[in-house]
Amino acid sequence: TGRFNNVEILKPQLDPGNPGLFLMTIRVEEYVVIESVEFKGLTSIPLNQIKPSLRINAGDSYNPFHLMQDRNYIREQYLLKGYHFSSVEDSTRAGTAGGLILTWTILEGPLVSVEQIVFTGNPTVDESELRRFMITKENGRLLFIPTGREPFVERNVAEDIKRIKLYYQLEGWLDIRVG
Repeated sequence: TGRFNNVEILKPQLDPGNPGLFLMTIRVEEYVVIESVEFKGLTSIPLNQIKPSLRINAGDSYNPFHLMQDRNYIREQYLLKGYHFSSVEDSTRAGTAGGLILTWTILEGPLVSVEQIVFTGNPTVDESELRRFMITKENGRLLFIPTGREPFVERNVAEDIKRIKLYYQLEGWLDIRVG
């Protein structure tokens, strides 16, 4: 159920009142209940985008495994937004009703963006044609004036490589290598 910190099954003992029967003792230690969850430093991603997918919310049990999953989830959301230097830390303190207050502290760091995409190698294909098939985009410009920052997402680069290879293969370049 994910609500127990420790479950211990003790050695069966003969029941003194009923010969031939055994008493089985199971000792359970429940996790402490989370009274509330706080967020500090969360500015670039809306709370209502992150909170529904978290495993630990107010009223849930403090489970270290779920806590690790939540930490990884929040960090992944920042990576997907282009914040590669972000960090996510958790801390707990005693609550007023005997439970814990969980605090997420997020240091976002700078947004990593794509200034320029450069292609080298085969000059027979128009670069603008290749860019149409890519997920990764360059920062926007209008007459040398920056208009927006496109986040760098590492996962998208791997997909872009597959798309460029597929484009070349569809154009007849069957032995294409991307490096």
